[in-house]
Amino acid sequence: GDGEITPTLGVRIPGNLNFSISKEERERIAAIGSVEYRPSDTLKFYVDGLYSRLKIHSDRSENNYFLTNSRGLVETTLINSPFDHVPTVQNIELREMDIRANGRVEDSTGHVSNIVIGSEWENDQWKVDLSASRSSSRQLSSNIALATTFVGHGYVETALGDPIPTVGFIGSDIAASRDPANYRVASVNGSFNTLSTDRQYDASLNVAREFGDQGLTRIAVGARYADHKTDQD
Repeated sequence: GDGEITPTLGVRIPGNLNFSISKEERERIAAIGSVEYRPSDTLKFYVDGLYSRLKIHSDRSENNYFLTNSRGLVETTLINSPFDHVPTVQNIELREMDIRANGRVEDSTGHVSNIVIGSEWENDQWKVDLSASRSSSRQLSSNIALATTFVGHGYVETALGDPIPTVGFIGSDIAASRDPANYRVASVNGSFNTLSTDRQYDASLNVAREFGDQGLTRIAVGARYADHKTDQD
């Protein structure tokens, strides 16, 4: 801070400071049901169904103060660290303090449904199971990130016992730092209204024959069919 360089003096300085605020809202609704019908003691039919919807909205705001990328040192205050007694910058003022403001918004809605239809027939020796099902999911999502930069006359202040350091701007840059028009867009990335779907059909047949407690006791055979399809825009 006094303009003199001492080659043998080691000084600890802050590098990058990061502050972030995250918020997320979730809403889920779901329903499940089952119906069973028995026309006789040996035969039954059943239907099982499920539906669920999940909506997610999240916001994340992040400010990064890149002191190592800043310019124009005005003043610093040094203290000896109480932990290792190394000279440490406690306060610093910069004419060109570099701040990077990043924001991310995620919005998605997902639907899941499943229905199973089946029947079972059973007597003393035979058992037959037949079922078919359809499962599907659909999700529409957006995930947008915006990165901006601002350079202004700013400062960082710290004191022992502070939970976080104080960071701010000075003079006319106080109002300028709060005006989005003074920030330069560094990047915009992400996805918007991405639609993904998933659908599957299943069918199965199982047949079993019981013979007794000795020798050949049981024979069972089965077959299964599945058709799976996914799409993403």
